[in-house]
Amino acid sequence: MGPNGIEFAAQIGLGPGGGHAMAPHTGSDRGCADGGNGQVAKEDVRKALDKGWFAEQLGDRSLDQITPVSRLVELPPDHPIFRQGELISTVYVIVEGMVSIEIDLAGVRRQVVTLGEGELLGWSPVLQQRPLTASARTLGPARVVEIDVERLLQLFHSDKRLRYEFFRAMARALAKRLEATYLQLVDIYGLAP
Repeated sequence: MGPNGIEFAAQIGLGPGGGHAMAPHTGSDRGCADGGNGQVAKEDVRKALDKGWFAEQLGDRSLDQITPVSRLVELPPDHPIFRQGELISTVYVIVEGMVSIEIDLAGVRRQVVTLGEGELLGWSPVLQQRPLTASARTLGPARVVEIDVERLLQLFHSDKRLRYEFFRAMARALAKRLEATYLQLVDIYGLAP
């Protein structure tokens, strides 16, 4: 991969990159919003997907298509959603709460950005299955929608419009994230924008 936005995102922990290969994260340590039986009503998932920035990027048709390959999950405070170096098979949309995106540099954890309602995270497996260069953890109680990437990719193969809308939303999320990271670096180092 050449020096482009996706590589830069990987270098600051927002996408695919280096690290130790691990088995894909299955989500088995998460609590389903239904109390643990894994069967949250799809209407609840659809309502959850309808919140915030991500929903604005996709139309109702696309959200309806994504709903059957998604599940709503409740997470406790300080809960790891994914860890640097992992392979994951899920993309996440934050429904409630705040999530910290962090990188581990020589054993020191550094926060890159904080995300909130309606934000998309963990999109790396949609682009390319490589170990993550960042970790994500909840800052308090949170609810997220987990989207199964394998099933999502199957939908993309059969529906070009969905694929286009989802990738456009991912590109906008990446641009928004890079801008937030840039502003954070400006703030940290006292540089004029």
